[in-house]
Amino acid sequence: MLTVDEALDQILGRITPLGLARSSLLEAAGSVLAEAVASPIDWPRFDASAMDGYAVLHHDLTPLLTNQPVTLQVVGFVPAGQHVETPLRAGQAYKIMTGAPLPPGADTVVMREDTDEGEGQVRVRVAPKDGRGANIRRQGENLRQGTLLYPTGVLVDPGLIGLLASFGRSQVAIHRAPRVAILSTGDELAEIDARDLAPSQIINSSSYMLAAQVSRAGGVPIVLPLVPDVRESITAALKDAIACADLVLTIGGVSMGDLDLVRAAIEELSDQVGFWQVAIKPGKPLAFGSVGGIPLIGLPGNPVSSFVTFEIFVRPALQKLLGSHQLRLPRVMARSTKALEAPRNRTLYVRGKVFADAEGLVFDADLSQSSANLLSVVDIDGLGVVGPGQQLNAGDWVHVDLLRSPRVR
Repeated sequence: MLTVDEALDQILGRITPLGLARSSLLEAAGSVLAEAVASPIDWPRFDASAMDGYAVLHHDLTPLLTNQPVTLQVVGFVPAGQHVETPLRAGQAYKIMTGAPLPPGADTVVMREDTDEGEGQVRVRVAPKDGRGANIRRQGENLRQGTLLYPTGVLVDPGLIGLLASFGRSQVAIHRAPRVAILSTGDELAEIDARDLAPSQIINSSSYMLAAQVSRAGGVPIVLPLVPDVRESITAALKDAIACADLVLTIGGVSMGDLDLVRAAIEELSDQVGFWQVAIKPGKPLAFGSVGGIPLIGLPGNPVSSFVTFEIFVRPALQKLLGSHQLRLPRVMARSTKALEAPRNRTLYVRGKVFADAEGLVFDADLSQSSANLLSVVDIDGLGVVGPGQQLNAGDWVHVDLLRSPRVR
């Protein structure tokens, strides 16, 4: 039986990023960048004032060295978004606003609060502490044209979108979002809007839960109709799934039971089957293979097990399809509020909340860990990872794979 890392390595080794697409900036947030971004311009594009004040010649401020105020003639006003072409001459000043281009010849900006304004003139009382060049943002000070800013494979976030917009870009190259077919099987399942459930039936919750997980991971979920426990029906449904998706997820039917017909259908159709079991709790019955060149991951039928195995195995696969460099969930260390113990030969994933306090992070696993209890995956922040045979006491540090940001107590 494969370890978690061995199984994940097999999955990722058989997956390649999807093709590229052009996206408008307004629709690109949350996608993965498919082009390297370099600055097309110097930024700032011109020498600009960093303060409201007066653009002057530093040489004119020499009398201030002996505490003698300097009076200069104000020859114009430069607001942000405008520029002047007339060079500044000795004894002159331009009134200037923050962000406005520096007038030709000016080499220093005096802050407005260090002056006394008069009719057509300004009296400078205090010399800028930084001397010549004070209060000026120089062209290219932040970025030089051609500077590499972002490589491919990073998340397109609001900051990156703002930066691209500042360059006059309206589109960006991204990796296409993977289409993920979700196929749930079993005579015991009923559709979400079913009426008059039989005593032995349950609502198909896993398909909807997994669809939400797919969306959260950047994919496009395609929830297929329920399929009964009929070998021919399952085989036909798998063929439909691979025709419309970049990744297929099946739910249930991959363990060793007599009615686990998904396994038989996968074996019939698969180009290659990687594995059927992984040393993980919850989620031991887990399958991976490919059908028609499309990767397929068979998740356990238990909803909690399918939730956990999605985050550990499917999310990284989706991130690789998206072209991301960040495949796994971020992992942190936190103090456990309770004792934890893993089976001798399986890695245990514990559902819990993560809090930040003055001493670091705390992992609160004080909720049901039954794989049959769907409440154990509601409103959780992370999965505590306990290695095979490992025993932890309350207060010990535990690895936690974060699903979202920690809470603050």
